[in-house]
Amino acid sequence: MRVTTCTINVGKSLGNQSLVLDLFSFVDVVFILERPVGRSGKVLDNKDGNFELMFFHENIEVEVFVNTRCLGLFSLVRGWEQGVIISYVDVDGIVRKFGGVYLRPGENAAKVKGWLENCNECDIVVRDFNARHPMSGEKSGDHATNTYGRFLFEYANNMFEIDSSNEKTFRNRSSIDLCLYKDKVKNNWTNKAALEHSGILKKLSVGIPDNLAPVRVAWKKIEWKLVQKQLRNISLRNGDRDDITKLVTELLRTQQLRSTCK
Repeated sequence: MRVTTCTINVGKSLGNQSLVLDLFSFVDVVFILERPVGRSGKVLDNKDGNFELMFFHENIEVEVFVNTRCLGLFSLVRGWEQGVIISYVDVDGIVRKFGGVYLRPGENAAKVKGWLENCNECDIVVRDFNARHPMSGEKSGDHATNTYGRFLFEYANNMFEIDSSNEKTFRNRSSIDLCLYKDKVKNNWTNKAALEHSGILKKLSVGIPDNLAPVRVAWKKIEWKLVQKQLRNISLRNGDRDDITKLVTELLRTQQLRSTCK
């Protein structure tokens, strides 16, 4: 099953959060960075449309929404001050971990290093690192560098490949919205929401657990003569319709005529 994720910084705006969930209603998992804060300073959580709030904590800058059609496919690993990690099982049965991160400007080196250690277990990490470096900005023409950028490329480069956009991702000035990955993945940056930050869209191949998999019937393989013979033994008196349903279901099961949709 192909699942689409979106990771985007909404600048603490509840309006921007609602806009993103509306515009990206086709997305299955949304990481909201710099999650909304109310006028009084109280953090606001929100459930909108087809999305369920999977993770929220007042001391963490990231919240995660999952489309209701994908409930049960993702599990929370943990959250910490700068990010959230979720997990899923891919089509090969391998557990993968996906992290969404917001690295606030002005943090000291120890916090940045701690963030890297937290993310080391992930297969994919996305987003607003506030890190500028000629290597990540080369494609977009952002040749500036800062402390985060130097630190990121000095340490993260040993654990991840770093992918960046062909265009500047923040106010058309810099490329600070990045993707770190261990296995090659395709990223698409989008400015559909017209916010200060571009969003990152990514497709994942997710396996469907047996208890959530839809079932289709191989109708051409059904032994209809056998079904007809069995049905002749059941009358249509009151209450017998349930018996017929159970009979057909059992026939399909015992003949192994069900197949799981992938």
